[in-house]
Amino acid sequence: MFRIMDTMITISCPRALEYMGDMNAEFLRNKVLDMTWLCVKFQQLEDESSDGRMHLLIPQMIEQCIIPFIYRFDVEEAKVHFASTSSRLMLTGLLGRETWNSITKSTGHV
Repeated sequence: MFRIMDTMITISCPRALEYMGDMNAEFLRNKVLDMTWLCVKFQQLEDESSDGRMHLLIPQMIEQCIIPFIYRFDVEEAKVHFASTSSRLMLTGLLGRETWNSITKSTGHV
């Protein structure tokens, strides 16, 4: 699912990140996925990216996953998935502290 993101965005679907975020939010909320799995897959994408574009897309994908929690569910549920100590450690390790802090500021809640 994630492997096609780069191609989808380039070719025909400017809202692909938003749609992917909506799906991942539902998957996380319903415990189909967990943050560990998501971070591992994002790291694999970054490692396999030959041109470095995934490094730019992954923070956007994560941010687009947080937004549905805030607006469709509630802030507290977003915090359960993204602001727990273990989630923050994984996301900071994946993105770097500066990028993760930027995402938390832009979402304004997590």
